[in-house]
Amino acid sequence: MVWRLPKREEVNLGNKMLIIDGHSLAHRAFHALKDQQLRTAEGLPTSAVYGVATMVLRLLEDETPDYLVVAEDLGKTFRHELYAEYKGTRKELDADLCCQFPYIKEFYESLGAQVIGVVGYEADDVIGTMARQAQEAGLEVCVVTGDKDTFQLVEDGVCIYYTRRGITDLVRVTDAYLLEKHGLSAGQWADFKALRGDPADNIPGIPGIGEKTATKLLTEFQSLDALLSDPEQIKNEKLKNLLITHKEDAQRWQELTTIRRDVPLPLKPSACQFTADYEHLGAFFQKMEFRSLQSKLKLKGSGPQATVGEVLTPVSSIVSGEELPAFLEGSAKQPVAFQFLATEATWQRGEVLGVAFSKTHDDHCYLPLSGEKQSWPEPLVRWLADPEARKL
Repeated sequence: MVWRLPKREEVNLGNKMLIIDGHSLAHRAFHALKDQQLRTAEGLPTSAVYGVATMVLRLLEDETPDYLVVAEDLGKTFRHELYAEYKGTRKELDADLCCQFPYIKEFYESLGAQVIGVVGYEADDVIGTMARQAQEAGLEVCVVTGDKDTFQLVEDGVCIYYTRRGITDLVRVTDAYLLEKHGLSAGQWADFKALRGDPADNIPGIPGIGEKTATKLLTEFQSLDALLSDPEQIKNEKLKNLLITHKEDAQRWQELTTIRRDVPLPLKPSACQFTADYEHLGAFFQKMEFRSLQSKLKLKGSGPQATVGEVLTPVSSIVSGEELPAFLEGSAKQPVAFQFLATEATWQRGEVLGVAFSKTHDDHCYLPLSGEKQSWPEPLVRWLADPEARKL
């Protein structure tokens, strides 16, 4: 597979913006590829950088955005001032990840993306504000993140690509998905977390109210504000007393869980038009010793920094689910490249038709698929979930 990013002069400017949660993707990539221990010849850890680059290039190929923004965190925020213990239970970041953050940012900048962070606010707030401004400018918005907090941003024209596991397992979150999966609307998500609490952010929630009770209350009364404004409407005496007693706590948790959409951003959406910078991206891949990315990405005009190999059109054999393990045998040592084929450019949206595999330049196969993911052959599901099986 050769990645091909269109240059701005090759396409008409459209109306899609892709917003990436920078630190979230870095964490996902680091933990997904941590066991591979990728390093440069000088010993610099690069697994997170490689994982982020791989995922972003795939996203750009699938989504072909006209505007590209990366949101970053810049330390403590107003939420720490509201609640000193906010995120207080989180462990220190792995040193191997911390040292890669500057290079991940350099990748985005080399690519041609606008990287935006605002002191005193989280990346989520930057995302929420940019998404609102982009919508007002008539743009379609897709947000890529592993943070469920952003589910509250979903609405017509704004979708979330949620990274469930690793760097390839994405789910497209819409209002319909939230209703089916959680029984809630996007507008209820922040209230749900305020009631239930959020261990990841060390938000206690209301004592005695768990996931099911929070969902039930919001289903019946629609919002936390409605509950707190007239708690007498709650028939359950215990719940009514809990909300009366913890009203101020609930309001504080609500402020912590609600993404701000009024952050003073340094750039407007119009300043975030995406133009792939082939020359700088090629030089960056060379510096990081990402030879496989150099060979997969068709870098035009990048000079000697990148060498593009011969593009082959291989003949592939069709295999069944039962025959797949024999082809994948040895993937713990020999990486196997794979690519889903679907009825739409983005397989998470369209119906999946099959998956192609490649071990060497002349060793390929194709596994036809049909129906939902739950009906996929067990050998495929097991291999995709196996952290020991090396994948490209």
